[in-house]
Amino acid sequence: QFFDELSPFADVAYGPNLDSPIDSDEDLTDPLDQVKQNFRTLLLTRPGEKLGDPEFGIGLQNFLFEMNSVETKSQISSRIKSQTSIYLSYIQITSIIIDSFEDSDNGLYVAVNYFVPQINQQDQIVVDFPENQ
Repeated sequence: QFFDELSPFADVAYGPNLDSPIDSDEDLTDPLDQVKQNFRTLLLTRPGEKLGDPEFGIGLQNFLFEMNSVETKSQISSRIKSQTSIYLSYIQITSIIIDSFEDSDNGLYVAVNYFVPQINQQDQIVVDFPENQ
């Protein structure tokens, strides 16, 4: 072993000890916040942007100027579900709301409600792209 487990650099080798109340890592965030950030990254990353994994990402921005139709909404919903099952399999999607803005055909509003069984919490992520932003 390169590092002794009591070394100040042990976290580098072994990761933070989540069971220890004296572990000095204070940069651990709320698990629900981390899940939300991972989900936001998945929603906003365009397929092909992530090096080494060209399939990763939904790329909601790519749908901004698509026709506001049932087919487009279905395509977005299907992409969210399939990407989530691959890359965020630890969450369960409970509902997806996809809409455009009343005064714009080119804006996009997406709200996804989801449940995280491991921490027994649910949350919602909203991503919207008004046309005039």
